[in-house]
Parts: sequence; C-alpha cells; structure tokens
Amino acid sequence: MEVKTFFITLLIGFGHGKDDGSCNYYPCGTGPINIDCVRDFMLSSGKCTAVSHSDGDPIYMRSQIAHSPKLNLTIEYTDVQATYYEPEIESFYLNRDNRRLVLSVAYSGLGMDSPCAYFQLFQRGQEPLQVYDYLKVTYDATLTAYVTWKEEFTPADVVVSAYVKNPYPCYDIGPKIMQNPDPRVQQAVQQFIAEQPTVVQEVFLTKAYYYFFGWLQNYVCDFGYKYSGDINK
Repeated sequence: MEVKTFFITLLIGFGHGKDDGSCNYYPCGTGPINIDCVRDFMLSSGKCTAVSHSDGDPIYMRSQIAHSPKLNLTIEYTDVQATYYEPEIESFYLNRDNRRLVLSVAYSGLGMDSPCAYFQLFQRGQEPLQVYDYLKVTYDATLTAYVTWKEEFTPADVVVSAYVKNPYPCYDIGPKIMQNPDPRVQQAVQQFIAEQPTVVQEVFLTKAYYYFFGWLQNYVCDFGYKYSGDINK
C-alpha cells in the first residue's frame, strides 16, 4: 500500500508530464528532454542529492570489469578515468503498469583511460594467462536503463543495456599486450582484430553498468551508492 501511494503521489505531483494515452507517462515530455527536468523528477520522487558535471571532465573509477566470451577473456581496468561527451537523453518515461522507469542516453563519445588493464586469458586444462598494460578507448554508444522505480532504489533494481554505434572504436592498447611475444597472446590479439565488432559489443555490455551509474551519480542525482560491478546482469 505504501509503494502504491508513493507511485500515485509522484504521478500527480510532477507537473511537467505528458500522457500518451497508453500505460506510459512522460515526466519531461517526449523531446527534446532536458537533463534538469530529469533531475527534478528524481529529486521529487526519490531520495537523492542533486549533482552536475561538466561534459568532457573525467570521472574517476577505481576499477571496471569486462568480459568477452568470444575470446574467453576477462579484463580488469584499474584507476579508470571515464569521460562523457555530449550526452543526449533520447527517452525518459514511466510505465505505469509495471512501475518501470526507462532512461536512454546517447553519447557522441564515452572515453575510458586505464594506466593498467589486466587481461586474463582462460585456457582449457591450464591456469589463466595474464598480461597487462595501459588501455585507452572511446565508444560512440547509447545506454538504456530499466529501473524498477521506488523511493529508494538500488543498483539491484536496475538493468542496463548498451548499443555501440561504431563497432570499430578508437583505441590504444599498450605494447606489452599488442606486441607480446607469447604466441597465445598473439593468437588472442589476431582473433580480436578479426572479430572486433563482436568483442567490442561483448565488452561494452558488461561495462555499461559502470558508465550508466557513473553518469547518473555525477550528472543527475547522487543516490549515495557506488557501483562495484558485483551485479552485472
């Protein structure tokens, strides 16, 4: 009953909304969608603190984890600087039937710079092969979050999907990896080059949560938690 009352209150209390006649309610209209309106909605209906951040200024993240089943590879990026360029909110609405909030944001660039990225290549019947070096990459991508909306939602209430527009992003990987003399590493490098669109999508899907929460917590509203990678779906 308490959740239902909260849900009705936020629909009535937020005055900028638009109803499309279906089950969807658009708190900030259908476009263009202003980030200030999104922030106001979250402030009015969730427990968070207003924040803002300048486009192009890096955000520090202690680490990120990404996976590529295609290469049988796990990457741990450390001391990450994530940079968001020209975020544009493409959709923002609340499905009244399932109480799910949908937020989709397109970026002209999503940059990631790690001075030390650990590549772990898994091998059948052997312990993993590990190599490391710096890694820099910039994606042209869209993130879409599906939030089970309630007053105090947590990362466990969020599912993030990702679409990479350019499957050949600009990247710079250090020579300890790209020029590693170990034939097993070189085999993985050549497979990456041959299968780059698939590998890029796999890696970015598992990094999407880090990017989404980094943007939400620094550009829109701080809900007081830090995403640590423990609930990648």
